[in-house]
Amino acid sequence: MITTTNFHCALCLVYGAHGREEKRGVWEELSYVAGLCQVPFCFLGDFNEIMYAEDRKGATSLPTTGEEFKRWVHDIQLMDLALTDRKYIWFRGRSCSRIDRVLVNVEWTEKFSDIRLKGGPRGLSDHCPLIVEGTKLQGGPRPFRSLDSWFTHEGFLRMVKTEWRSLEDAQFTCKLKALIVPLRQWHKNTFGDMDKRLMRFEEEITRLGNLARIKGAIRGFYKDLYRQEYVPRIGVRDGLVKQISRDEAAALEVLPSEKEIKEAVWDCGSSKTPRSDGYNMNFIKKFWEDIGLEFIAAVLGFFQSAKLPMDLNVTWVTLAPKVEGAKEVKDFRPISMVGCVYKVISKKMGFGLRWRNWVRECVTTATMAILDAGGSSQKRAHCPVVGGRRSY
Repeated sequence: MITTTNFHCALCLVYGAHGREEKRGVWEELSYVAGLCQVPFCFLGDFNEIMYAEDRKGATSLPTTGEEFKRWVHDIQLMDLALTDRKYIWFRGRSCSRIDRVLVNVEWTEKFSDIRLKGGPRGLSDHCPLIVEGTKLQGGPRPFRSLDSWFTHEGFLRMVKTEWRSLEDAQFTCKLKALIVPLRQWHKNTFGDMDKRLMRFEEEITRLGNLARIKGAIRGFYKDLYRQEYVPRIGVRDGLVKQISRDEAAALEVLPSEKEIKEAVWDCGSSKTPRSDGYNMNFIKKFWEDIGLEFIAAVLGFFQSAKLPMDLNVTWVTLAPKVEGAKEVKDFRPISMVGCVYKVISKKMGFGLRWRNWVRECVTTATMAILDAGGSSQKRAHCPVVGGRRSY
């Protein structure tokens, strides 16, 4: 327990093994610990393994143990905190890599939305110390959102380009997450007074209603709505689905070209509500010259591997009133917000075996959060597929 905030959690310090079998043993033990935890938990330390090729200087591909480590992190639904101020954390001679990490579960991020990871001075050790900073928020984390008004401010474009280039060769989604920190700071420095006024207004609204009752009703309504115990299996032999030819199926599974991916981006509305990653398509389009190739690589990475990083497959659901004076949950229209990369992926999928693997990855790794009127994410849980629908 962190006594200063009365935050009940579990912290596990890790020192990874060197051999392949020994590493598997450590991961198995950590999986057991994760299964026991009924509170937000954090694994931090030296895992003695990389998750991406760019985590090791000069590496062009992941070793077998790296692939297994990455799959293990994905399977037990952990989030790898992005390192915001440097690329490597371990140094020996000319060798350098990032083998120290901080892995947290979704419940941890619900308590600390503004969490960031940086390295400290190395001193005499081969390792730089890891410093985790974050602010606990009451009532759930406030999601990051990019604002179109930022582009009208002098110096904003230059600031983003400078910050993006400073992140060098990190994975695209990690760079997006790391970019949130300087964007938040820039927004605070530029529009700080406005945020304070909005915060006072939101506090006044909070005092007017029983938020606990409202949250409970919303959770219960959607928990029941997305639960389905049985769904009849319908196939092509039932005469309800027309089977396409092999050539048509093969054509649907051809990997999208760079041109098609860019067209899919430009086909999306620019100034719609920011997605679950905090960015709207206007942001992606404005900085396409700087981030376009990495965005394309992130999309193609899914189609080539049929694997989605957990943070790419998060859906936010916000509720908009259908009628004036809406009081019951059924009076609100749910609006889903998926990440920018996921949005483009969903526009380019076909129907064959490869397509089924793509869909299975998109559906079975889904994470959903319900947003209240104040913009806080109150409920975020892994959503397995039950009868073809997402459920809690």
